[in-house]
Amino acid sequence: MKPWTQRLFALLGGASFASIIVSLLGGSAHPWYEVLLPIWLGNLLLAGGLFALLLLLAPVAVFRKCFPATPKWMWFTFLAGLVPSLGPLGVPSVLFFPLALVLIFVVMRLRNALRAFPAALTTSLTVLVFFASLGGGYWNHLQLRLLNDEISSPTLVSNPSAKAFQAPDIILISLDTLRADAVTGPREPAYRLPFFDGMQNSGNWWDYSYSSSNQTLPGHASMLSGHDALSSGVRFNFNHLPGPEELPLVSEYLQDAGYQTAGVISNALIAGDMGFSRGYDLYDDSTTPRFGPRTACAAYLAGRTWTGHLVPSGITERVLSMLSFRALRRPPRSMDGIGMEQRGLVTTTQAKEVLDQLFATEQPYFFFLHYLDAHHPYGAPAPYRGMLTADLPPLAKRYRGPEKSQGMIGLDQLNIMKADLRSEDPVVHAEAVAGAEFYRQMYLENVMYLDSQLEEVRQYVEKSGRPTLWLITGDHGEQFAENDSLVHGNHLYQDSVRVPFLLSGPGIEAGVQRQGIPDVADVAPTLLEYAGLEVPADMTGRSVLGSEALPSIVHVLQDDVRLMVRYGNQKLIAKRTGDGFEVTAVYDLATDPEELQNLIGQADFEIQLVAILEEQLLRDRFVDRGGVLSAEQTAALGDLGYVDSAEEDEHQH
Repeated sequence: MKPWTQRLFALLGGASFASIIVSLLGGSAHPWYEVLLPIWLGNLLLAGGLFALLLLLAPVAVFRKCFPATPKWMWFTFLAGLVPSLGPLGVPSVLFFPLALVLIFVVMRLRNALRAFPAALTTSLTVLVFFASLGGGYWNHLQLRLLNDEISSPTLVSNPSAKAFQAPDIILISLDTLRADAVTGPREPAYRLPFFDGMQNSGNWWDYSYSSSNQTLPGHASMLSGHDALSSGVRFNFNHLPGPEELPLVSEYLQDAGYQTAGVISNALIAGDMGFSRGYDLYDDSTTPRFGPRTACAAYLAGRTWTGHLVPSGITERVLSMLSFRALRRPPRSMDGIGMEQRGLVTTTQAKEVLDQLFATEQPYFFFLHYLDAHHPYGAPAPYRGMLTADLPPLAKRYRGPEKSQGMIGLDQLNIMKADLRSEDPVVHAEAVAGAEFYRQMYLENVMYLDSQLEEVRQYVEKSGRPTLWLITGDHGEQFAENDSLVHGNHLYQDSVRVPFLLSGPGIEAGVQRQGIPDVADVAPTLLEYAGLEVPADMTGRSVLGSEALPSIVHVLQDDVRLMVRYGNQKLIAKRTGDGFEVTAVYDLATDPEELQNLIGQADFEIQLVAILEEQLLRDRFVDRGGVLSAEQTAALGDLGYVDSAEEDEHQH
């Protein structure tokens, strides 16, 4: 072999040898077959860079005199390849490259202390590690695929605290992205909702409830904990759910009291990996992507391998997804060929499977059921598709979904319309407003399909003959050109933060429209009181059981950049500025329910609302933990179309 070829294979052999050693340091948490391939790829990159550097230095006279003999080249990448593994021992990462260069220099200066490794040995070692890496990666894929098979059919675990006692079962239904007026507002004759109408006729209902934010994660954090926007410590989707010591969930209270607890969810932002599975004997999030093992592996690689220091994290995660963690590219439970327009059918099937297990227990149960069907992409299956849109003027071409999406409206079209709603061209703006109305009707067709799935679940529960309390609400609303805004997560206007609130079951008076405004934080205390449990004193939510009107309270909502306070019919929206805030809009909802007239600087009550907000912010429990988002959260946010809402422009009237 030619000298430079021998040197290259010596470098590759050393990198391969180091990869084997480093891969064994992960222990049981990260077995060698999981990490060998990505570690080896990073070390090969190191070997290639070193080879290129030495190739450039070879013609330089001063380096030619001390140019190392070929046997030493293997030791270059072997010792340098071990350097990042010193990180857990306290060696700062900024010293990795200098330390690697020092080791290379030391090897160059040693004369007879290193044994020669023949080219055949280094070549064989490289080939051996190549096949071991591929085999290990495939074995890891098979292990994960077996785990996916287990997760796809979860089994109810017996609650050790469970005991036989008489109490109605409790079903909490959270409907993602469901505007309140889609349920309680005026309707066209073709817009029919048998499930929601049945719940209103058999129980209590309100015109609307406030969520705690305009996004999924904070909305559910409040709903399931009994703490409002300030008390929960969760502002928006880019936060992490606090742990059980800081924010216990209603499922944990009910589980401790002896209830069997189960959940079926369809949004990855409230999956078990996000912390929402606490307190459940069964938590079925099998239709959501599962990136936890990949995330842990990427974090391990970032701290103690050249892969983590030489390869951008996004590329590392893509490589892991394509190789060792290929089994995680799809959720554990597939859609079985069902299109996105019928995703609720899969959720309903999951719900029935879980209910069958709950019906087999003597204990009362708490069942948390979540549907995503009102969320974009808009587009309902037959027979609901076209029921409300068939007679409308057709969409402008740029607002139509591509053929491959079967006419469903996704992020690309929504982003085009968002930009057009901000256009100063009156023709473009008018087209966007008309298109948004078409989207709204498509959205309502989605809600009709959702209603049919909920009715199927209701009938399934009714056949069991078990008395059941139902509480139906949502995490946030949706905008369709109101205030020139679209979708959600980037404003705090009414339609973005108002959700339904319906309560039906034993002991609940039938057909009563209650007055006042509940909050999603009222869900947990309501369920606890209904179950006969003490409501924790630190919960900011209140039980809505009874028949009287709810007293007026201060409602505070927030996301990462915006704040909203409402007291009575007076509402203020502000944006954060350092440690304070700046008022951006003031509305009198009694005379301006559509928020068309911004009274900033004109309304006498603005000063009072500012004072109320300043006082309320004193109890804000938000802590910027500065943690990097997990792959689960990043992937879920991207898939659902969320961006950092600070990047969104907000136009106030």
